[in-house]
Amino acid sequence: MIRLWAAGAALTFALCSARDARAFCRATTCDSNDTDCELDAEQCQTVGAPLAWTSGCVTVHVQADGSAAQGVDYVAAAASVTRAFASWTDAPCTDGKPSISVRVKGPISCDASEYNVDRGNANIVVFRETWPYVGGEDALGMTRVRFNPTTGEIYDADIELNAAMEALSVGAAQPGHVDLDSLLTHEAGHLLGLSHTVDEAATMYPGYELGSTALRSLASDDITGLCRIYPPNRNPSSASCEPRHGFSDACGADQPAPVSGSEPSESSCNFSARRTSSIGAFVLGALFLFGLRRKRRLVVASLTTAAVSGCSLDTRELHYNPESGGRAGASAEAPRQPGVDQGGGAGESDAGSPGASDGCTDLDEDGTPDCEQTLIENATFASDVAPWTAEADAELSWDEHNAAHDLPSGSALLRVTGSATSEAQGAALQSASQCLSITGKQLVTVYANALVAADQPSHGQARVDVLFFDSRACASAYVSSFSTPQPLAAVNGEWLALKAGAISGANTKSVLVKLTVSRPFDAASFQAYFDNVLLKTAAVD
Repeated sequence: MIRLWAAGAALTFALCSARDARAFCRATTCDSNDTDCELDAEQCQTVGAPLAWTSGCVTVHVQADGSAAQGVDYVAAAASVTRAFASWTDAPCTDGKPSISVRVKGPISCDASEYNVDRGNANIVVFRETWPYVGGEDALGMTRVRFNPTTGEIYDADIELNAAMEALSVGAAQPGHVDLDSLLTHEAGHLLGLSHTVDEAATMYPGYELGSTALRSLASDDITGLCRIYPPNRNPSSASCEPRHGFSDACGADQPAPVSGSEPSESSCNFSARRTSSIGAFVLGALFLFGLRRKRRLVVASLTTAAVSGCSLDTRELHYNPESGGRAGASAEAPRQPGVDQGGGAGESDAGSPGASDGCTDLDEDGTPDCEQTLIENATFASDVAPWTAEADAELSWDEHNAAHDLPSGSALLRVTGSATSEAQGAALQSASQCLSITGKQLVTVYANALVAADQPSHGQARVDVLFFDSRACASAYVSSFSTPQPLAAVNGEWLALKAGAISGANTKSVLVKLTVSRPFDAASFQAYFDNVLLKTAAVD
């Protein structure tokens, strides 16, 4: 996730173009939503000032109540956080240990991820038992970093852990669980200024196998990266561990009057009680449940931009509620439905339906039939499912079920299978996809109808994922993504209207549209219908 700001005059650092032979990548101030953030052969950004703490000590506070849903109390959480940061601060550099230390403290009352430009602050580790980020519902965790966009000096950083999606384990490895120490060690690397690496043996590699504890131990690539940022002979700007503007256990809105000398404040798109365009803010290293397979359930990390940061579009109105502990909420208004049957075949049309126009759906309600606007091929599944391609363990077929009564076409039925584990929590994401060409920075919006049959598990879902690539034909790794959230009024057996959107990066060359089902781990199979897939682009300044 990405945002930008600046506080005070400072020297500008340039990322050196002459690079040593290594794979590690440093996070930089470059915002791919606004700038062409060029990548080198190792997928490291070559533009912007590299991020780092300038002091020799950072304090991290752990949420007071841990996660009751995961059975992780404050003591266990604090111990796990301590072990995670110790893996980094005890790393053996060539001439000693890194010139950065991390003090783990707590408990802390405020669980809002925020940076206060005129009040006290805290770098926090917090569990979210309700995950607030639209488009990032599958994130296992993410790190939000606020910084000076000119110098790259880190001002504040928070780690947020998703306690709603996957089962977490503390201590010995447990099959099918996310090892908390491993997840925290990965996120701690982001808090210290590292980005993802292409070295598959590294803790900062964007991939995790459920049940594994491998990320607890740093690889040589991780150690080299940290020692490059914080060499033993570095001269820190300060030995103080105090957060910027001092420490406070309370959230900004609950603190006394502002202190003098704070940074100027103005608005930006960010889940933060206090927003400022004079401070940079990235969300680094959100670990995403991108795809699970038999024998190896893979959780892939993605540096996601607008979708997870709260800039994505939604059929619900997003708002930040500081009184709800830093969580995002949504209005109760349900999305408008096109003329629908409840999971049946063709029927008479509803001429007054706002979702239909001239024999074609109009989900975006702009007066132009979707089939005349969409970039998707075979968006209405007129007679088959070409050119959509299903993943392994997924079967895509044409079906007569139809979201709009007046269309003679059918829909795409996506069936997925897998091994059922009765007590396992979470879900496997499986999909069918289509790759399209788009170029540069654009507002990309996706709409679709989806139906989960009434006899399917109620905790399964159907959605659309959109992945952006800086390569043609959706080759190599994707660089950002967004997903349609589950509508608040979703009911099995009824067609849903899905909608979401985000801004593509300046280097975007292709986009992968995925019809995705979330099969609960306790179900051996799951299926859903998709119809009327609209993908639109619009120029942005």
